Amino acid sequence: MISTTLNLIYFWMRCSNPEINRWTWESAISKYATVGRLFNTELKNQSDEVAAERACDEMDDFIKKIGLWISLEDKDVSESDLKAIVDDSMNIPNYTFHPKLADLKDIDELVKKSYRK
Repeated sequence: MISTTLNLIYFWMRCSNPEINRWTWESAISKYATVGRLFNTELKNQSDEVAAERACDEMDDFIKKIGLWISLEDKDVSESDLKAIVDDSMNIPNYTFHPKLADLKDIDELVKKSYRK
């Protein structure tokens, strides 16, 4: 149980960006459903699809509760830096471990949505 929990926490940490969660959950329904049920036991009787989608809201609520609801703008990232972030994102060696692979267009949209909350 401990290793399963640690794996789920690691999965959650990799996917803790609200925009990325909403973009990803359908590609990792089982994992998102488990995370959703960890945050909200009322989801135990819901289908995996419902629990997975609701996991996004549950993670948002948790991120807000612990004070990590932070945008790129909040971290003083300039809008003019967004293109460089997008262009550099494909150089990250482990991006292929994400449940859903993004192309540059996807990344551009996600970064722009993540800029301001």
